[in-house]
Amino acid sequence: MQGKFQMHVVPKSGHAVHEDAPEQVADCIASFLVRHKLVQANDEHFQATLPGSHLDLNTAHSPDLQATEQLENFFC
Repeated sequence: MQGKFQMHVVPKSGHAVHEDAPEQVADCIASFLVRHKLVQANDEHFQATLPGSHLDLNTAHSPDLQATEQLENFFC
């Protein structure tokens, strides 16, 4: 393979890696988002840094509490 890529091996998982090891997949996705500066990791919450984005995953400021909790459960 050529180009920039990063491979993560998740032991004891098959084709449905997100079902076999959801915590490891969420950690890989969260690390990718932070590494590429798509979100900013804080002790309290993630905050999107995309231009024109108003997404804030802090439940105290979110207009849609249920969607916010689902996102937090996915990434945490």
